[in-house]
Amino acid sequence: MNEVRIRIQQNLLHDKRDNDYTRLRNASRLLTTAQRNQSHYWARRYKTTKERLAYVLSLSPDLVTAYDALQEFYLILDEKEFLLQRLSLTEWLKTYGSCEIEEVHSAANAVKHHRGYIQNSLKYHKSNSTAEGRNRAIKEIKRNSYGQHSFENFRPQKAI
Repeated sequence: MNEVRIRIQQNLLHDKRDNDYTRLRNASRLLTTAQRNQSHYWARRYKTTKERLAYVLSLSPDLVTAYDALQEFYLILDEKEFLLQRLSLTEWLKTYGSCEIEEVHSAANAVKHHRGYIQNSLKYHKSNSTAEGRNRAIKEIKRNSYGQHSFENFRPQKAI
């Protein structure tokens, strides 16, 4: 989605359409928010947000296709039953795997390539986020210890 948005922004900037460029740039977060969360996330300004979204999507049909692909993928993730998720994912891949928009086609191919892993995460509701978080913490400790001559000198500073 963001790659499509950036490509269209660059075209708008090249065409000297600064107002549309700014509107599209400011709507980047809105475009990537799941539709189910838009009313909650943008609560007070929901009507104007819908108008902003409609205006931004009217700038390019590529943007509409990318937005629809992302929203459909969010719906697949929200589905409670695994079999329905699997069927929906298959349909999504059929629809967007042959898409003419390079960025959407590339995303569909990436999903197709990693489909087994994606389906496992949907089926078992497991992720490697805990391990990734610990790795990040270890790397941060290493980065902060730069310049220390030994671990014994570093330990009192950080209270490991």
